[in-house]
Formats: sequence, C-alpha cells, structure tokens
Amino acid sequence: MPLRRWIVVAGGSFAPPPNLDLSLRYEGTQNRYAHRYCPMIKSLPDPLRLAFHLLLSLATFADSLRFTYVQREVVLERLHSCPGKDLDRQRQLQTYFGQAGCTGEALTLDQPKHSSFGNVVCLLAGTAEQRIVVGAHFDHAERGSGAVDNWSGASLLPSLYQAVATAPRKHTFIFIGFYGEERGLVGSAHYVHEAGKEQLA
Repeated sequence: MPLRRWIVVAGGSFAPPPNLDLSLRYEGTQNRYAHRYCPMIKSLPDPLRLAFHLLLSLATFADSLRFTYVQREVVLERLHSCPGKDLDRQRQLQTYFGQAGCTGEALTLDQPKHSSFGNVVCLLAGTAEQRIVVGAHFDHAERGSGAVDNWSGASLLPSLYQAVATAPRKHTFIFIGFYGEERGLVGSAHYVHEAGKEQLA
C-alpha cells in the first residue's frame, strides 16, 4: 500500500525522503484549487509546498472524515503527565494508545537493533490504499521539560486515534510517536528508511 503523499505532523519535525514527490497530484479527485494554484505552489520551497499540499489534500477528504469528541479531561490528563525521561515517555505513549483502543498487532514499537528507543506506531486501517501519517516526536532536549517541544504533540496522538477510530473511514491512518528528533530526526529517518521506496512512491 503506497503512502501516496499524505503526511500530517502534530508539531515537531518530519524528515521527508529525497524521493518523495511533493508535486500536486490528486488522483481520483476534482480539486479546482489544486488546478488554479498549482503553478504558484510549485514555485515555493519544499517545506511550504508540503504545507500547501497538506491543506489542499485535507479539503479533498474532509467531507468523508467522521470523528467523535474525546473528553477534555482525558486530553489534559495525557498532556499534564509529561514524563521527565524519554524512555518513560515512550512507555507512557504506548500505554495511552492502549487505553485509547489501539492494541494487539495494531500497536507496535518500531525499534532499531541496539537501541533502547523506537517509534511508537499505531495503525488504524481504512478501506482504501491511501495512508495518512500523523506524527509527533516524544523526546526532548536536555534543557527544559519538553512539554511544548514536543510532549504536547505526542500526547495528543492517542486522542486523535480515539477520535477517528469509532467510525468507518476510507483512509488508513498511521499514528507515530517518533524518537530521537532532537538528535537529528533519527526516528523519522528510520521510519522512512524502513518503509522503503514502494510505500513512499
């Protein structure tokens, strides 16, 4: 199943692979905005192109996305927990995904050999081949608590899963808590490498 250019980042950074096509292509959609603004967007630097691409992409499937609200207290409890050690954050994120309903084979730890850390990956299957990656890094810099950068994004991932898991969906969602962002996008680079060219085509 190809990734097909659907990427969402909940704060932090994501390392797009060099071969990722950032041009505007909307197979099977009639997006008048894409046609009208395509020349302008193609002239932008890659990060801005990716952002515009994301916004236009969201418009193409927003009408088919169904979700339920997650209780405010649940979201805030996950945010306020903010473990001090990155390994504890990794474990806490796995726990929160489990509490949100992502269990069994759907919840994995994409862990490289000889590493204590790994990407926390939760798969929510849809009916189509298109995939949407929703990611945030859970590690933090040496100084500070890392609550804003980026436990605020990582702790939200299980709630996002919970919100869209209750209704049938067309797209497959992949929620990822990346490790090692502060050390140079290590976790996202590992994920892209492991995904391979076929999934990223």
